[in-house]
Amino acid sequence: MAEKQPDNSDATTQRLQPFVVVGAIVLLASLVVDEVFGHQGFFGFDGFAGFYALFGLLAGLVIIALAKGIGAALKRPDTYYDD
Repeated sequence: MAEKQPDNSDATTQRLQPFVVVGAIVLLASLVVDEVFGHQGFFGFDGFAGFYALFGLLAGLVIIALAKGIGAALKRPDTYYDD
């Protein structure tokens, strides 16, 4: 009969809890600082909430598309090293 493995989920939860608490405090503090000091866009269109998140997402998607295109252009046939 196979022995049952001990469940370490409680230990993992207890170990990660301080990091989650500190992360939540930092998140809330950054939101408060943003509301207190405000944010004005330099160009006008970059002043709305979430602009930089959207910009980062689109930039990442463009980089992935470029990498896939370059990979397809540089790909060798499967029989390239065969004699």
